[in-house]
Amino acid sequence: MLPTIMMRPMFVFLWTLPLAFWVLMFFVFLAISAVRGVPRTARIDRVARSPYLPRVVMEFGYWMLDMPANACVRLGISPNAITTLSLAFTLAAAACFTVRLASVEPRHPAVQASVRLVALPSV
Repeated sequence: MLPTIMMRPMFVFLWTLPLAFWVLMFFVFLAISAVRGVPRTARIDRVARSPYLPRVVMEFGYWMLDMPANACVRLGISPNAITTLSLAFTLAAAACFTVRLASVEPRHPAVQASVRLVALPSV
C-alpha cells in the first residue's frame, strides 16, 4: 500500500477530472453558441431572470443534461432502471467505504465512533 503522502496527488487529480470536463464542455457550448446562437429552452423562458445565475449558464446545464437523457430515451432505459442502478451503486459505495474505514487504524475519535457505528458484528 502506498503511503498517504504519495496517494494525495493522484486523489486530487482524480477529483479534478470531472471539473475539468465540465469547464471544457462549457467552452464547447460557448463555441457552438457563438456559431449557431444560444439555444432557448422554453422552461428557462418561463422562469424569471436570476440575479445569481446568467441565462447562458442555465442553458448550458440543460444542454449538458439533454445528451444523456436523449441517449437513455433512444436506448429504452426507463427512469425506474436509472433509479435502481443508482441505488445499487450507492449501496456498493457504502459497502466499500465501510470496508475501507474498518481496515484503517482509527486515530481520530470521530473515526473511531464511525467505525463502531458501521462495523458489522463478528460472528
